[in-house]
Amino acid sequence: MIATLIQFLFFVIYLAFIVRKFGVLPSISESRYFLEEDDPLFTVFCWGIGIPMFFQSNGTSEFFMLSGIGLILVGTAVRFKAIYNCKIHYAGAAAGISGALLGLLTENEMWQPIAYFVLASSFIALHTKIIKKIWWLEISAFIIIITSLMLR
Repeated sequence: MIATLIQFLFFVIYLAFIVRKFGVLPSISESRYFLEEDDPLFTVFCWGIGIPMFFQSNGTSEFFMLSGIGLILVGTAVRFKAIYNCKIHYAGAAAGISGALLGLLTENEMWQPIAYFVLASSFIALHTKIIKKIWWLEISAFIIIITSLMLR
């Protein structure tokens, strides 16, 4: 539960700072380009939610570790618009979300987070009035995952 609380605090504090300073962006990763060139805040944020993910596992699968590694990669390959970083960044993001959802399924027999994520993703993708879809997809993934981690 402490790992989940740490992740929650890192996410909420970082997002509150970013939204207050820059507004809603096309994606959370886009915030890296709005910060000062040498500002490590985005990396600290990603590692602050990625490292605690290692402690979410009960030891029966590697999915939470995969999620943590993915989030750490996102925080390492911060310049996702650069050709050499984009594949690492996007693969890390996919591993971060899917690893957590699969960890909840395999270790806690919670299929609902995957169903909620599919529903939320479909709604965001199909709803024409929603702009900055990746931002809202990332927010919904976090809310679904963190809520599920708290409830298990």
